[in-house]
Amino acid sequence: MKRSLLSAIWVLLIGTQWQPIKAQQVEWIKQIGGAFDETVYDMCYDPAGNLYMTGALGPGGTVDGHSFSVNGTRDGFLAKFNAAMEYQWAITFGGAILPPTPNELDVGKVVMFNPVSGQIILGGLYADNGNGVVFGPGMILSGGGMFVAGYDTDGICQWVRSVPGGGAQDMVIDGGGNIYVQGFYEFSQFGYMVKYSSGGDELWYRDLGQWIVSAAWVADDDGTLAMVFSAYDGTTLIGTSIQPSTGAYSNPLFARMDTSATQLNGYKLMGTDSLGTFHALSMLGDGTFITSGGYRQNLFLPWDTLVAASGVSQPVLARLDSAGTPMWLQDFEANEVIYSAIPSTLAGDSSIYLGMDVSAPMTFGGFTVTPSTARDFVVARFDLDGNCLGVVQGGELANGRVNVHGTPDGGVIVSGPFFTSMNIGSGLTGTGSRDYFVAKYGQITSVPEQRSGADQSLHIYANPNDGTCTIDLPEGLEWTQALVLNIYDLNGRLVQSEPVGRHSGPLKLDIRAQARGSYPVELTDGAQRYSGTIVFE
Repeated sequence: MKRSLLSAIWVLLIGTQWQPIKAQQVEWIKQIGGAFDETVYDMCYDPAGNLYMTGALGPGGTVDGHSFSVNGTRDGFLAKFNAAMEYQWAITFGGAILPPTPNELDVGKVVMFNPVSGQIILGGLYADNGNGVVFGPGMILSGGGMFVAGYDTDGICQWVRSVPGGGAQDMVIDGGGNIYVQGFYEFSQFGYMVKYSSGGDELWYRDLGQWIVSAAWVADDDGTLAMVFSAYDGTTLIGTSIQPSTGAYSNPLFARMDTSATQLNGYKLMGTDSLGTFHALSMLGDGTFITSGGYRQNLFLPWDTLVAASGVSQPVLARLDSAGTPMWLQDFEANEVIYSAIPSTLAGDSSIYLGMDVSAPMTFGGFTVTPSTARDFVVARFDLDGNCLGVVQGGELANGRVNVHGTPDGGVIVSGPFFTSMNIGSGLTGTGSRDYFVAKYGQITSVPEQRSGADQSLHIYANPNDGTCTIDLPEGLEWTQALVLNIYDLNGRLVQSEPVGRHSGPLKLDIRAQARGSYPVELTDGAQRYSGTIVFE
């Protein structure tokens, strides 16, 4: 006698120590949308597990379905979600530029929690034509440039500071709660750094040098600052001329300086004969560093010369010792990587996540990922020795890049832009020109590679139904012990799951324990993936 799928789940729970497969399931998804281009740049956690994210909204922009008015064509935003990822609040800031321009620069670029002050520290850009940019009661800036602001955990601005004409690149907070914000003046490409106390008092301003762009920073435990960026012809750093290799446009560079930004404590240039860059920097507990970036043509290492595919900025991931010398470096063979800024992040000081968008097959260790669109996003997990432990891929990105943010539980938050739809979790539908998704994965351990050349839709009948239906096993399905049927709600949360054994006929499904509505369903083993939607009326 055939049992319903729900009955089979209870038998498994009683008779075995059953757990659903979590490795590739999306734990939650948020959408930042609207009729214009929306952006998510950065996010951070506080000690209570609340998540804060920042970026920019166009007129009518939404944060997780909550709408906001916009002054001009773009405002920055800061939003808070609690540990259960329930929306708490969002605030916007911005001024109007006349005549209107889509390039209006009101945006949050970097956000960090300051454990000394207990504040959320936000850095970004502001611009107006005389009416002022309001960050909170009595907190108004005029003109345009870089701002740094401190907010309490209820979203009230406590202080705001600015560098007129400047632009924020990165921010770091040291053990004493001091805030270092690095930026550059766009037209001169001249880099600077400002140090603020934990309460927002400016302690000093320093000119760092020429051509210090695309920099990433960390504060070391020994009282120094570490950074990576691209060294171009003409680059200077604290009075030191740093020249790339002969014939190269730029070289990846690692440097350290004291916390007064007056003394360069050493640097390491990684040679290339074309273009090379580092874009991200994280520090491990032992004082070593993780960085990522790319190179063209040849990259010269102490033990080898790496050769990139023709015309491609080859992605790299590296671990550096305290002086910036590579301990290991992984590059990833690719025929085409669309966006050369390859971000990386640490999760729990034990996993490294690397994000990129690709349009051709790529190999990560023993895993090969074949994109199913013109521009899939890919996130790979590595151990601290550079061994690839797993990969996930998602839907088609719009112009922009995928970003990754490690989480304390060893997982990763992935964000990126899309247009009409995004194939992730139960799927997202665009609401305007360009939306952003923000999604949380648990620890990534395998590859959900979709097989190509076959219909990936599940045949579900009756549909709509009364909570019971039948699902045909797809033609060409290969039975494996990892096959699982997952049912999600429209927020991407898993509500039912069961391993699927060998079947000679269709699957009987009973979801009457759930509320009426639509439920995306997925049949997968990590290599095969078939999907559909159950409509329970």
